[in-house]
Amino acid sequence: MKLYVLSGPQNEKEYRIGKESIIVGRQDKEKKWYPDIDLYPDEKVSRKHFKIWQQQGGYWIKDLQSKHGTLVDNEEIREKESGVPLHTSSQVRIGETVLRLEPLGCLHLEYRGLRIDFQILEAFNFALAWCGFPVISDLKISNNSSSDSETQDISFLLRGYSTEEKVRCPFLKSGQSVVIGDVAVEPDLLRLEGQIGKSVTELLVKIKDEVVLRKNISVLAYNEFSLWPQPEHQVSLASFVQPQHPIVLRMAGDVCPSHFKDIARAGYEYLEKKALLNYKTELSYSPELGTQKIRLPHQIFGDGIHSMRGEGTCIDLSVYFSSYLENAGLKPLIFLVKDKGLVHSFAGCWQPEAVENIRPLIFDKEELLDLAASGKIMLIECTGFTQGKEHLSFDLAVEKANATLKDYELLYALDIDAARRYGGREGISPLPFVGTLRYSGEMDKVLDKAKELALAGNSKVLGIPHLILGLLDLEGGILQQVFLEQKINLQSARRKITKGLQVDAQTGLQPKPTHHYEEALNMAVVIARRKKSAFVEVPHLVEALLEVRSDSLEGSLAALSTTPQICLEIFYRLSGLTSSFSSSKSFFHYK
Repeated sequence: MKLYVLSGPQNEKEYRIGKESIIVGRQDKEKKWYPDIDLYPDEKVSRKHFKIWQQQGGYWIKDLQSKHGTLVDNEEIREKESGVPLHTSSQVRIGETVLRLEPLGCLHLEYRGLRIDFQILEAFNFALAWCGFPVISDLKISNNSSSDSETQDISFLLRGYSTEEKVRCPFLKSGQSVVIGDVAVEPDLLRLEGQIGKSVTELLVKIKDEVVLRKNISVLAYNEFSLWPQPEHQVSLASFVQPQHPIVLRMAGDVCPSHFKDIARAGYEYLEKKALLNYKTELSYSPELGTQKIRLPHQIFGDGIHSMRGEGTCIDLSVYFSSYLENAGLKPLIFLVKDKGLVHSFAGCWQPEAVENIRPLIFDKEELLDLAASGKIMLIECTGFTQGKEHLSFDLAVEKANATLKDYELLYALDIDAARRYGGREGISPLPFVGTLRYSGEMDKVLDKAKELALAGNSKVLGIPHLILGLLDLEGGILQQVFLEQKINLQSARRKITKGLQVDAQTGLQPKPTHHYEEALNMAVVIARRKKSAFVEVPHLVEALLEVRSDSLEGSLAALSTTPQICLEIFYRLSGLTSSFSSSKSFFHYK
């Protein structure tokens, strides 16, 4: 969240609330006092004027016995010793300064008398797109000029991740406003599903062909969950619960109890006794953009879909066990709590006879403790079914989860069934899983050659250039055809790309795949799935490779006097395929 300056003598227009608890006031250089948010030069602001902190999923504010007091929505709070809730859009007046609490993604533009207000998701990924959360929402356009404004288009684009979306701003009289709401920027689901790491793109806003805003937005990996304190991010965790995943189906088939408590106990003891799971460390917490990749069931059991050996963090295991509980017909809960800078997660579920809950997110710790004490919900510490020192019997796992909820700070509890019904615009559905795909014989040859070249060059990494060389080694392959179409000599191309490779001292170690190498392979799998192919074929890899945003790719092709864009256009023409991506033009052509 942030404090937006509606009026005041400060140069800053907004102040980010970067910690769980902050002091707002005015600096005193002589006493070397500098508050978290400094409203200098407003002389009516006290050194320590008010405090803002997070509590039960919201924000609170308390006046610190300031000289001139604090008004929240025109109500004096100086005598409120325990503080008062500070709601989104609440106005805080101190001295000559008026502030408003806003989400971090709340943006304001001024353009030739027009004021444009809208909300963005400052971090985005496949899960959020799958859940149907708009990147841009709450669009409002106001004419603050003294004259009428003409009808005009406002364009929005996520560079490299969406097509351009135009919104028609109607004729507005002076002082008139129009509320448009969500902007239907359609994200490129295939590119987002192929994303394996965090990156940054730009949100571009254009009026009359003039770019009026460039705003960085984080793009997270397809399986990355954000601890960002926004409801969209919090409720999207439900999409990672996959009750129909083949590994979950296998477990559900092996475990066939009939009673509510037996379902949870039997599933727990099945994993405790038959699976060899190791517990990974906790995820660190930050009120900033803290994120954690979530292992999906086939990633927890990394040796294959029929393996019983694997590893996971507390949130991986809680999500997996919740998938089993939902498959078994129960209504699971996932808890996120915090202690000493670390976030911990455990699972739970409702009794079948419990009253239906319609809130996807629950922030009231006392309410949850009462529900647990009355037996309406069961809490389960999922790290207990791992091996080693974390191992617990089912009864002790229940006992530990109850103690954890009591002793730790609750961030929130997520009700999966309520999220399915009432979360987002149309409810939160599980992320798709369409099975694993094998590489074709030619793909195996390409990847073996790339690895062979990396080993021969004593390279510590296995990167995009090695992948290009592996593809060029495939006689009559599609990348050879793309280069020959541009009259690029293949032997010369091999020499130039090889020359650009870094040669390390011999280590005898296996080269480590780079992020972009893995991203190209992951995206090739996604393309093959979308095209309903039985195997991942070489054309899938070439398309994915040329779509990766990589300096090494551009450098390798620049050495051959070509570009990814040129190669892609020739690839589509020669292969007869159409682009799998909806956002290619937005990356190459939108400057």
